[in-house]
Amino acid sequence: MIDESHFRKLENMMHSAPIVKMVGARVKISEGQAEITLPD
Repeated sequence: MIDESHFRKLENMMHSAPIVKMVGARVKISEGQAEITLPD
């Protein structure tokens, strides 16, 4: 099993991307799964 801090680092890296900031996307990453949410 991977340390949860690894997933938080990946989420933070994505949240810092300019395009992600522009559209307001959010991501939740866990082992074997990634969920991207876009605002309405």
